[in-house]
Amino acid sequence: MLTSDDGQVLTSHEEKEDNILSFCSRLLGEVQERQVTVNLEELDIPHHDLAGLDAPFSEEEVWKTICSLPSDKAPGPDGFTANFYKAYWSIIKTDVMAAVSAVWNRKFGNFGLLNSAYITLIPKKVDAMHIKEYRPISLAFLRQAHYQNLSQPTRRSS
Repeated sequence: MLTSDDGQVLTSHEEKEDNILSFCSRLLGEVQERQVTVNLEELDIPHHDLAGLDAPFSEEEVWKTICSLPSDKAPGPDGFTANFYKAYWSIIKTDVMAAVSAVWNRKFGNFGLLNSAYITLIPKKVDAMHIKEYRPISLAFLRQAHYQNLSQPTRRSS
């Protein structure tokens, strides 16, 4: 059973879906475009060469970031821990770098495919009734080729 913030018992799938979407949207927020920019030259701040900030992320930068993450923690809602990214980097790096590049270039056309997942809500306590009392667990869809590679048992060298 799920109850809304105002105490209404939600029974239909649509009511539950709306409640969960509303909760997550409030929690995560929404991206808004800037309406105004600041002319830093008018502020008389010393000039710094910031051209490097406009450069795309390199594979080395992404790998260093992954290596700096705690191995047993998942950096996103997909549940994949940093240890997964470290262990399978040679298999997934092309796709990870393509996703990072697409985000950098603001090309979100096919990202709907990445956003497909089954989500299960696991109660954090026995009598959970509000969405904030559940933990979302998701299984993101992987491309078939990657799934086949990852499903193979790892071989240990002797």
